[in-house]
Amino acid sequence: MLFVASILSLLLSNGTSPNSENLYTDPRDNQSYETVTIGTKTWFKENLNYSTSQSVCYDYLESNCEKYGRLYPLDDAQAACPEYWRLPTPGDIEMLYKEIGTKRIQKIASPGEWHVRNSGRFSNSSGLSILPAGRIDSFSLYSNQEERWIDTLAFHQKDIAASYWLDDIETSEGVLHWHLGSPIGERKSGMHRHHVVLEEHKFSIRCVCDKRR
Repeated sequence: MLFVASILSLLLSNGTSPNSENLYTDPRDNQSYETVTIGTKTWFKENLNYSTSQSVCYDYLESNCEKYGRLYPLDDAQAACPEYWRLPTPGDIEMLYKEIGTKRIQKIASPGEWHVRNSGRFSNSSGLSILPAGRIDSFSLYSNQEERWIDTLAFHQKDIAASYWLDDIETSEGVLHWHLGSPIGERKSGMHRHHVVLEEHKFSIRCVCDKRR
């Protein structure tokens, strides 16, 4: 019996269990992530920081990866979570909203990190600890030299917003993702479907799995 217990302990410490005492160690790179169980799902409390071929740190600064995790194109994101874990589905997000009783971000956003209106009310009472990690996206800037608006691909919205890839099928209306924080145009916090340049736009990942029973 002692031998079996020792083997089980070794497996858990090597990250083969999705949730071991609220800490998961990714066996691919030995990075550890705190976890939180909300309803029937267990979530990373931190953004994924596993390096893939096309993932980057915000502003290419390693310190941003250490705090906010990496930003991924969708192709990388679909296979980036470790074994037993995955991208959230739209159903996971709806279930999260139901469990915390609101679609507002106050109960899932880490206090003291957001430079947005009413951030003083952020409680993170759910424990999900969402940070304003920003994104790589395209937006229009006016060029005085060329006297026209130019679409620009750039890092933006760190400290005021976060965007996450979801596990969903692309449609003729685009790709569904989860945006939190300051609006982008008319798009406020919530799940949005629109067209993105998949190989260029890079968002964060928050891995999830079914709760251990």
